[in-house]
Amino acid sequence: MSQPQKYRRAGFLNGLRIVSTDLAAHYRKLFDAIEEVQGQESLRMPEESAIRQAIASSQPPPDSADNVAKRVSLFDPHLTVAFIWEIATNSLLLDTVRSLLGRRIMLLCSGISCKYGRSSPSVQWHRDASYLGITPPSFISAWYALDRSDLSSGCLEVLPGSHIGTSFSTSRSEVGTSEPLELKPGEVSLHHPLLLHRSGLNQTRSRRCGIVFRYARADVILTQSSTGRTLRPIGL
Repeated sequence: MSQPQKYRRAGFLNGLRIVSTDLAAHYRKLFDAIEEVQGQESLRMPEESAIRQAIASSQPPPDSADNVAKRVSLFDPHLTVAFIWEIATNSLLLDTVRSLLGRRIMLLCSGISCKYGRSSPSVQWHRDASYLGITPPSFISAWYALDRSDLSSGCLEVLPGSHIGTSFSTSRSEVGTSEPLELKPGEVSLHHPLLLHRSGLNQTRSRRCGIVFRYARADVILTQSSTGRTLRPIGL
C-alpha cells in the first residue's frame, strides 16, 4: 500500500525519517542551546486552558532574526530560527506532503511542543480542523521529534480512521482503540486535520520536545481561527 493510500485510509503516517541520526543530534544540540539561554519555563507546553490565550497574545517575531540569543517564541519559530526553517523545508518532508496535498502547498504555521518530565500537561482529544480557520480543511500537521517521543513520555495518540465521514465532534466513542505515534529524533508523523488525537502526561524524567508544522494546499481560504491566531502563510 502506498503512503497516500495509507494516509487516506488511516488518517496518518508515522515514523518517516527525514534526516540522519547525526543531523537529528545536531538539531537537538541547537535546541538545547535555545533552552540554555531562555530556560525551560519559556519553552514548556502551557496548560490546555492557557493555550488559546497564549496564542492570541503572542507577538509576531521579526522575520530576519537568526540568533539563538534572541528570545524564541513557542509559536512560528520557523520565522526566527534557521535550523527550524531547515526542517520545515526539508525535501523529503515536502515531497511527502505534496504527495498527499498536491504540488502547490504553503507552510501555514509552526509551534514548539515541549513536555518536561513529570510536570507537563496532557492534551485532550481534539481535531485540528475545528479551530484553525482553514476552508476547506485541506491541510496536514507534521510533528517532528527533537527528542524520543513514546507513550510513556506523552507522544501523540490517534484514533485511526476517525477522519472519515465525521463532524468536528471530539468523542472517541466513534472509533476503536487509539494508536501511539512513537518517534525517534529525526522522524516525523503526519496527520489529517479531522483525525482525533491527543497526548498524555510525560511520566518520565526526560524532556519530550517536538516541532509541529502545518502545511496546506495553496488554494485554501484562511478565515478567523477560534484561537485568535493570525496565520502568515509562506508558499513552498
